[in-house]
Amino acid sequence: LVMQDAGGLPAMERANPGLQASLFGDRQVFFHGQYVVASRYPLSGCRAVRLPFPVEYHERHDFVHCEVQGPNGPFTLVTVHFVTPRQGLLAVRHGGLDGLEAWEGNVMARIEQAHGLAEHLRGVAGPVIVAGDLNAPERSEVVRSLLATGLRDVWSSAGRGYGYTHGHSLRIGLHQSFLRIDHILVSSDIGVQATEVGGGLASEHRPVVADLLMQRRR
Repeated sequence: LVMQDAGGLPAMERANPGLQASLFGDRQVFFHGQYVVASRYPLSGCRAVRLPFPVEYHERHDFVHCEVQGPNGPFTLVTVHFVTPRQGLLAVRHGGLDGLEAWEGNVMARIEQAHGLAEHLRGVAGPVIVAGDLNAPERSEVVRSLLATGLRDVWSSAGRGYGYTHGHSLRIGLHQSFLRIDHILVSSDIGVQATEVGGGLASEHRPVVADLLMQRRR
């Protein structure tokens, strides 16, 4: 299980001791900033890796890299949350044509982050799973730069329908998701048996759930 925008959980645990156990049971859990990784398999080497981020945002952006000892051998798990398009959309909404520069800068920031992650992945050996809020559809330069490393999108491999994950909580009255911006990407040595999108009650983003297969490594 990987989560983004979940940075409040450690504070909630301090205020409500036992919350982590009720949520994750006896799974191994790694927290960093907005990220949570919970695994029934042993985790090791979990660390945050810096992502490129525009200085005007006055923030630091990371992704989390963990090694997981699965039943058929180790694999690498990465969870990431690329910069939100919200700032760019607001700039265009309130500034019209004057906001286009901010919008273009926002898009380029996301592409730069994707290229940074892709470069990191090219140095990783063995099976890889990348999961998170990429804030971009599969055909975008953002996602295509990750697919170019040899990954594939699990929804395109085994999903049915549109697989929309976001939009149901936006203030436009639709109450339906209409964007597929949350993805699970896997390397070619990981099989995809099934994938589905969960409900929209608990979060602004519907969860992407996948059943993955990995052959025992000799």
